Order: sequence, then structure tokens, then C-alpha cells
Amino acid sequence: MSVVDGESPAEKPVGNPTEGINPKSTGPIDWNIPWTDYAVEQAQIAQKTIESTLDNAIEVTRSRVDRILTTSSAHFNQTIDSLQDLKSDYSTYEDIVFGKIKGLFETLLSRADTKVKELRQSIDLLKAESEKLEDVLRELPSREASRFRTQVTNLAKEAKKERNAMSKEVTKISNYGISV
Repeated sequence: MSVVDGESPAEKPVGNPTEGINPKSTGPIDWNIPWTDYAVEQAQIAQKTIESTLDNAIEVTRSRVDRILTTSSAHFNQTIDSLQDLKSDYSTYEDIVFGKIKGLFETLLSRADTKVKELRQSIDLLKAESEKLEDVLRELPSREASRFRTQVTNLAKEAKKERNAMSKEVTKISNYGISV
């Protein structure tokens, strides 16, 4: 091996593609420095590049996490507020609906109670009239008594029809769970 430009074999760059040639260009690589210094310099540049890239990545990630935490907290609080509003609205509508249902049942119960009272009054009147007619029939001759008995029978049939109709209404009310 020959020594180039007064360098000892230990100082001679190994693996330098331009060995023994002094390039005239002043590009990014300085071929006049020993290859170990060059390698160290390149390692330092790579290390700085990696550190810079890593620092940038950490900063970007930190920024994004901060933004996510900030916006997610706001969205979470907004969602909670919306759910509370929904719960309040539901409670209001529930009160209205159950209030209307309760009012409806009270109205039905009131009507049923009125009809039951009317039916009892009708039955009491029919019993009183029936007793009077029985007394009158005993005093009348048989022909007139027969005619009155027919009328009484017709009235009894009408009373029975009314009683059956009222029983059906009472059954309907009882089916709603309202005692009569």
C-alpha cells in the first residue's frame, strides 16, 4: 500500500471511494477528514435528527392529547347536560300522561258511581211501585188485575234489562281494576 500525500497508513481513510483522489467539488461530504471523524459526525447528525424527530413527535402527541382531553371533557359534559334535559323532559311527559290517565279513571269511576246510584234508585222505585201495584191488584177485580199484572211484568222485564246493562258497565269498570 502506498502513502498518499504524506499520510501514514493509520490516517489513511479506509473504504473511501475516492482514495487517492482529491475531489474538487465542495459538496456536503468533506473527503479530506478521516473516516472515523466522518462516521462520528454522521452519527451525531443522525442522533440530532432522531432526537429532533422524537421531540417533535412527543410535542405533537402531547398537544393532541391535550386537545382530546379538552374537547372530550366538553363533549362529555354536553352529553351529560343533554341526558339530564332528556330525563327532565321524560319526567314531565310522564307526569302529564299519568295525570291524564288518572283523570280518565276518576272520570270513569265517577260516571260508574253515578250509574250505580241511578240503578239502585230505579230498583228501589220499582220495588216500591211493585208493592203498591200488588196492593192495588188485590183490591181490583180479576180482569183489571190481569191487565195490571201484565204491565207489572213488562216493567219487571225492563228493570231486568236495565239491571243487566248496568251489570255489564260495572263489570267493565271492575276490569279496569276499580272496585264498585
